[in-house]
Amino acid sequence: DELQQFQRRVATTTIYVTHDQVEAMGMGDRIAVMDQGRVRQLAPPEEIYDEPADTFVATFVGSPPMNLVPASTNGNGIGSGELLGFRPEHFRPAEGGDGEVRFPFHVHRQEYLGAERLLYGEIGATNVVARFPATVPAPLAPGESAEFAVDRRRLKRFDAETGLR
Repeated sequence: DELQQFQRRVATTTIYVTHDQVEAMGMGDRIAVMDQGRVRQLAPPEEIYDEPADTFVATFVGSPPMNLVPASTNGNGIGSGELLGFRPEHFRPAEGGDGEVRFPFHVHRQEYLGAERLLYGEIGATNVVARFPATVPAPLAPGESAEFAVDRRRLKRFDAETGLR
């Protein structure tokens, strides 16, 4: 907070380098996500998080990171050769709506973190995470399976070979 106040007071552009993604997301007006000296995406924090340019950015930003599953793991006719990406907070029990893409989710373990609850499991052979507020009871216990879904508008499609959106 002090650093942001100082920067506003002196009214100058500041480049701040950090490896702490939470700090970057909270402080930055624009963030450059870099990998081995190469800029992978330069955008406002919301765009970095919600519209990652590639699978590196998708899995680098966010804790837990974006889930990536092969398109062939669902039966919704989404093309092969693609990875489907979705944030853990968007992965919910299926409600049967037309706008959702469903996946069979098998839970291995649950993690209670105070403010939130994480469910770790699999879609096919791919590990995924679902995130719920701690005030919401866990919809599945370890060892149980159910259909989970993501709103189609929240799905990100990546080329499985290049990793690009």
